[in-house]
Amino acid sequence: MNPEKYWPNNIEGSLAPLRAIPAANVPRLVFSSTGSMYVGDRTVAFDETTEVRPQN
Repeated sequence: MNPEKYWPNNIEGSLAPLRAIPAANVPRLVFSSTGSMYVGDRTVAFDETTEVRPQN
């Protein structure tokens, strides 16, 4: 194994978007796997108060 070989992709690649979030004034981040928990009609944005009903 050579974990140093994958350091840029695994660590720095993950940190890049996390660092960009405050610079873009993004108030929160919703992971796509988390987004699949909410019920919606796909026409209106949802938030944490939206009904939760996992699809799978």
